[in-house]
Amino acid sequence: MARLFHTTFVVTAVVLLSAAPFLRRSFGAAQTQASSNVNVTPADLPKPLLALEHYRRARMAKGHVEVTWRSYDGVPVNEHSTSRFAFGDYIYTMRGDDEGRTGHDALGNPSRGIHHLMLRRNGERWWAAGDSLTADYAEPGNAYAHEKMVPIPDVRAVDLSPELAPYPDVHSALWRNRISKQGSVTYDVSVEGNIHIVSLTGRREKHVYECVWRLDSSRGWSPVGMQYRRDGRMLAETKVNLAEYDGVWFARSIAQYAASYEGGKKPRCVISIDAAKFGDRLPDQFTPDDIGIDVGTNVGTFGTATQPGGIRLWDGQRPIASDEFHKLERAGKLKRGPRFTRGAEQASARAAARGADDLGHSRENKLIAAIREHEFGSWKSFVRTFSDENRLTAAQRRSANGIFDDCVSRAEEHLARDRTEFDELATEIDIVNSPHFKDDSGERYGVVMRRREALMKPINEIFDKQLRPRLQGLLTTEQKDRPSEQPGK
Repeated sequence: MARLFHTTFVVTAVVLLSAAPFLRRSFGAAQTQASSNVNVTPADLPKPLLALEHYRRARMAKGHVEVTWRSYDGVPVNEHSTSRFAFGDYIYTMRGDDEGRTGHDALGNPSRGIHHLMLRRNGERWWAAGDSLTADYAEPGNAYAHEKMVPIPDVRAVDLSPELAPYPDVHSALWRNRISKQGSVTYDVSVEGNIHIVSLTGRREKHVYECVWRLDSSRGWSPVGMQYRRDGRMLAETKVNLAEYDGVWFARSIAQYAASYEGGKKPRCVISIDAAKFGDRLPDQFTPDDIGIDVGTNVGTFGTATQPGGIRLWDGQRPIASDEFHKLERAGKLKRGPRFTRGAEQASARAAARGADDLGHSRENKLIAAIREHEFGSWKSFVRTFSDENRLTAAQRRSANGIFDDCVSRAEEHLARDRTEFDELATEIDIVNSPHFKDDSGERYGVVMRRREALMKPINEIFDKQLRPRLQGLLTTEQKDRPSEQPGK
């Protein structure tokens, strides 16, 4: 399978060790050395961590988990998500806050909607909104495209990192955290009743880093607490309450503490597992249909490092060129799906409502609807890609979305001001595109396209002179210095 994640995630997990004397148990000799630069066999690794990984692989192959993330650092906010998984298929759905808001514009007006991220066992990656109109797609084996897409966090690893890092799977959280990548590391294991304490120690420059898991062997080897230390000082800690779901042990809540927030005395955030199901009763696989991809959905492809991507249409099995899709549609071999049709009708209704002005232009202008769908859609994709590639914080992403909404509002002013001209242009485009229209020289077509270019110039300038530079203004010095390919329009 292609490498799925480009970002190196920050580390990992542990807990305060009790002052009570430990029942020491030697692991190998007194301790076990493992290097990330050599092949390490399972026999060299701590048995409690191996038992935890085996339990989750065996008992959590299929699941459905509802999560609420409550953050207290800054403006308190609740964010909701759903994870669905079946063997190698994984869907992560972002559902917004308590009122379904996923962000705010520059004036503070809420924006709503859901977003799906999906990884399939065949190596495909998908992003989709909830309206079945648009999606992004990275085909298997396209490492360039996979690196550009948002990492998909595995909820089964959410309780394995005190910094709540978004690990892509349990294996990465246990064996590919920051300390384990430091070269030669030391594992130490001790036992207090049912609690198995695994300490991972590594050195970098003059500092000693330690990651400690407290695992309950009677409850699926689940962590009950974790801690990350540097030179003996706690930097991050989690305290976990456990519950049993369908006979499977997993976290009920995870309270995270950080030395940088309230001195580590109050939770910086709390993750609640609102509902969880595991087991055979759940689906065995997930497909694009499960995130709303329908026949007719516009699918953006990333291309490669040297070849540009483009927009294709979903035919029910794969993305195909629009010309091929329309040919099959005219031949009666394809029919746009009901979810796409419903989403398109709703979008057209919204566009028609926005297009009405004081002159009484209430009928839908197909040209304006197309501009809103394709031009503004490409702006939205640009903002999303810009945010991902520059690893914007949550606050920066909200500002970026606000800039996008403000730029769209400015563009809408041009559409309203020039509505009569757009109406006339739409009629002319219908005429020159008619199969009965004869224009052998192409002169009439050229005139129409030049008029369209003139009408679109103020809108295109909003992208070049407003959206792009204002997004650049959000970046910190560190983000500007980080190597990154900036997306084009």
